[in-house]
Amino acid sequence: MNIQNKITNAIIYGMLGTVAVLISVLLVIPPWILFLGWISYYLFGKNPERAVNTYVLMLIGVILSMLMKITGELLTPIMGQYAILIVVFVLIGALTFAEYLKWFSNMAAYFLGMVIYFGSKKEYGLTVIYEISIPLILGFIFAWLAVLLRKKTELLFSGTPDQKV
Repeated sequence: MNIQNKITNAIIYGMLGTVAVLISVLLVIPPWILFLGWISYYLFGKNPERAVNTYVLMLIGVILSMLMKITGELLTPIMGQYAILIVVFVLIGALTFAEYLKWFSNMAAYFLGMVIYFGSKKEYGLTVIYEISIPLILGFIFAWLAVLLRKKTELLFSGTPDQKV
């Protein structure tokens, strides 16, 4: 990769990052969720098929987190302060069986979804899923664009795409 290509990629990534933050501000969505989507695209394969899988599993992780919270709150009057521990034990334990189903086997994606939900400090409900899903999908889209544009610039400058993309 030559210096022109490196500079072009730096400009592309800088512009995409800037536009991502601007969109976050304009839509009043958390940019950190958008950037977790962006990172996830890179971590889990850098292709649209894996991105769809990861995105769906992350949203399932969000839903599972809400389920843990709701169930913990419902069981607290019966089981006391330890109710949430039992709920987490059972739900996470049951989730490990998903590892045996190829499409559902990406445990890290579920846990990232859980991190996003608990990190958002939101209550539960369908609107929360919507509020998390929008910045998350935007992150995947920005990452996809970054990979696509990087390949295009490498073709432009060298005739062949860099294998490290």
